[in-house]
Amino acid sequence: MNWITIKRYIFQSCCMTFFLPTFSLYSIEDTNVHEEQLAEAYYAAYAYDTSALFYEKILNNSPSDWKNNIALYNLGTIRIEQNRFEDALKTFNSISLDSISIPILIPSIMMQQGLVYYRQANFIGPLNQDIDVDESLFLLQKSINYFEEAKKAGCQIQKLEDSSQICVIPHELAYYSKQAAYFQRQIQQKQVQALFEKATFFDNVIYIKNGIRNLLEFIEAIPQKQINDSYLSYLHEEAQYLMRLWDKIEMKDSSPENGLKIAYKNFSESLNKLKKGSLEEAIKGLRTSNNILQMLLFQSNKNTLHEIALRELLIDYQIIVTHNKLTPESIQKLIEKQINLKFKSINLATQYLNESLKELQGNNPWFAKFYLFASYYNLQDKLIKKNKLSNSSQILQKSLQEGRRALQLDRLAFLEDATKKSTTDLDQIILGYLNKALNYKPLFLQSVMQEQEAHFRVLGNPKSKISRCQKGPWNQVIPLFEHGYKEGKNALHVLAKKDIKNGFFIVKQSQMVKLWEKALKVLQNPSKQLEQTFIPPNQMPKDIQEVFQSLQEMELNDTLRSSQPMKEIIEW
Repeated sequence: MNWITIKRYIFQSCCMTFFLPTFSLYSIEDTNVHEEQLAEAYYAAYAYDTSALFYEKILNNSPSDWKNNIALYNLGTIRIEQNRFEDALKTFNSISLDSISIPILIPSIMMQQGLVYYRQANFIGPLNQDIDVDESLFLLQKSINYFEEAKKAGCQIQKLEDSSQICVIPHELAYYSKQAAYFQRQIQQKQVQALFEKATFFDNVIYIKNGIRNLLEFIEAIPQKQINDSYLSYLHEEAQYLMRLWDKIEMKDSSPENGLKIAYKNFSESLNKLKKGSLEEAIKGLRTSNNILQMLLFQSNKNTLHEIALRELLIDYQIIVTHNKLTPESIQKLIEKQINLKFKSINLATQYLNESLKELQGNNPWFAKFYLFASYYNLQDKLIKKNKLSNSSQILQKSLQEGRRALQLDRLAFLEDATKKSTTDLDQIILGYLNKALNYKPLFLQSVMQEQEAHFRVLGNPKSKISRCQKGPWNQVIPLFEHGYKEGKNALHVLAKKDIKNGFFIVKQSQMVKLWEKALKVLQNPSKQLEQTFIPPNQMPKDIQEVFQSLQEMELNDTLRSSQPMKEIIEW
């Protein structure tokens, strides 16, 4: 909405019409009336760049407070249309809500702030298969939060002016609020679908086993006399869902082991017994199927009981997140399960779960989700085998993983209501992952040098058929890595102020992750290099310049030993 739309909104509200004459951006006595008229005219003509210049000029002329706020509002709206989302947020955030003498402007500002995040999510493509799911969900949730705040603020104003308890939500606000929720559901459905599509045979067996376990717990918790047709219908529906997972296993493994066939037979027979109301027989068959699957998990891939238990836990976490089942009951169940395992290695993960439960009970859902993810990441690290990172690609992937974790945790903390404070220092957990990501830099550069030294040793053999190349992809990968590293360092400076709700922190972390993703893409697909590097080597830190100098020296020495033309040697 621009200021013209605000006036239309006021006009449509029966209780606000008397404000309309007062809220013109310009007045007859105003010496800058011509510039203000031109700013609105250019906006109406979609000439956003020119309109923005006029609004900036108006702001530079030190207008009165109320006119300054309206000019900032209009300028922020233009920044949205220009897809300059960061600038739009900065502009809206520079408006002091406490100093606003026009109450109706407050919900409008909140709506525009929500629209920034909504447009940003839509800009990267909410239904595109290649999107960053976590980023899209974060942006959409932020937009929903602002839209809800705009509704509340608007309703409060209406109640002050009208004794009626009926709150009229502006059409635009209702539309964008519904659209954001719709796109969020679409992405979440894709997330669930992707989770099951990527599941291995081992994972699918765990899904079924856990599903049977939950089915058994539900049946056994109901007194036999209370079981009626409605209960049986629900049980049958849940069992049919598990049957679809069985079908998927059949598709993935056309010749399953005999144990799997026996488990499937017991399960399908239990379904028939459920239909007939023979609960005791159904329970017996489900238990048999569950026990067989447990043995199958232990036998497949020579997994230890410890590994199986951790894999099952991780899948429980995934289901809670993707199916929006974050409740005190689900967290308590996870806590009990982890305690019963008696693995000392997961004590920290259990502590995080206890914090998650406390935050849920304190009505801080996003802080609760923060600790759920922190616990999940901790369990992941316990399951991953401590293999040595043997090349630069693996090191970059590991660094990227830690960076993504820090970013996801910060997004979750940022989504919580700004007035709420966690009982513990969330920033210390984020700091831990961000430092891990940045600390891989020396190892990454060392690996680059080792790989190229080994490469030239092979080239020293006249019979070698390996292409004599050197510069690529390091002339792209290293600058991208360094640029990302610099953004991560900037994020650390913000975090040092213990302000995890600072949006600048998320922006810097996000830039770090995206730059490293580009670096990894070039490293893994050298033929798909980017058009240009971000920072020339001579403008980089000393350690990076030394790496490039060493690479050039290796190339020069190899050139002198080689009978090949220089052009052939340096091409990637």
